[in-house]
Amino acid sequence: MGTTGDAWRSESSTARRHLYERLADHVAARITFGDISPGALAPGDLAREYGVSLQTVHKALRTLREWGIVRTTSKGVFVLPLHE
Repeated sequence: MGTTGDAWRSESSTARRHLYERLADHVAARITFGDISPGALAPGDLAREYGVSLQTVHKALRTLREWGIVRTTSKGVFVLPLHE
């Protein structure tokens, strides 16, 4: 189990959502509230922290990229600064 607890894994709505979608929501919230700062984000660290596979993390990061929250380059994944 990861260090962030398992509350993010629970279903809060009647519509069933994939684990990577719930992970993306939780990471996005942490970015929004400043728990994760702009800069490099290591997928392996997220996998260990949340107790999920790298595949789940990569799917969540793809979602975050589609939302414009992270950017992926050949050097890694980067959290983008929030626009205020």
